[in-house]
Amino acid sequence: MDQPIYLKVREIVASCCDDPILGKVEMIIGGFHMLISYLGCIGQTMAGSGLKELLSCALALNSIDKMLIGKSYSRAVRGHLLVQATLAQITLENIDITPEEKEQVVQRLQTSVEITP
Repeated sequence: MDQPIYLKVREIVASCCDDPILGKVEMIIGGFHMLISYLGCIGQTMAGSGLKELLSCALALNSIDKMLIGKSYSRAVRGHLLVQATLAQITLENIDITPEEKEQVVQRLQTSVEITP
């Protein structure tokens, strides 16, 4: 269900809570819209943290604003995965672990980068 329709239907159902039939209706937003809402929450939470500047090193500046409000789903997922991989690599370089453990982590990072859309 589309987000604006979801919001309107939710208002209607809330205003009819005394109705025996409509009072039992539960609205569920679709998975895709829930994900873009979540990505928008990440963008709002991370505002001023430098995430926008970091993403501007790899992505077009105009698309970053759309990513951070959850409108450009595939770019947002790609950008967040790249940020995660970069932060993991920096962390990996600065922690003391055995070479075997380091190799396992590197392999997992490479796998996550390969599946990045």
